[in-house]
Amino acid sequence: MTSRDEHIRQVISEMSEIFTSIRVTWQAQVPNIHPDMTRAALPMLLTIMRQGPITATELSCILGHDKTMVSKLIAQLRNLDLIQAEVSEEDRRVAFLSGTPFAEERLQAVRDVIADGYRSRFEGWTDEEVAAFVNAVHRFNLVGRELTAQQDPAAS
Repeated sequence: MTSRDEHIRQVISEMSEIFTSIRVTWQAQVPNIHPDMTRAALPMLLTIMRQGPITATELSCILGHDKTMVSKLIAQLRNLDLIQAEVSEEDRRVAFLSGTPFAEERLQAVRDVIADGYRSRFEGWTDEEVAAFVNAVHRFNLVGRELTAQQDPAAS
């Protein structure tokens, strides 16, 4: 095993720990977004807010959900006034989903709470170290999105 292989194993381990921490942190905040929102709807809402306007088909590809699950979660988020749909002018069967101002307001409040926790994690880091971390994660995610788009053009 090369040192690069060992580093990749370490990345997998560290990213798993980060993923678990982030998931638990965000899931605990779901009632603060909306008391009637289910935890299952959180990844969809975050995806719509980050990548919208987006179609249900694109969401299905990105999140790995079947169309039935996507439809149920979309209905829930629309009923809670967290997302809105705009019908495509080119194809009336397609709707583009985007977040509402209410959703942005609620998510910003949650981000503020989560940011407080992150500030304590970055205590002792220089601004340059934090920026380098952001750039490395961004680069890693960008390559991941590009690879996903190459494997499944419908997801891009």
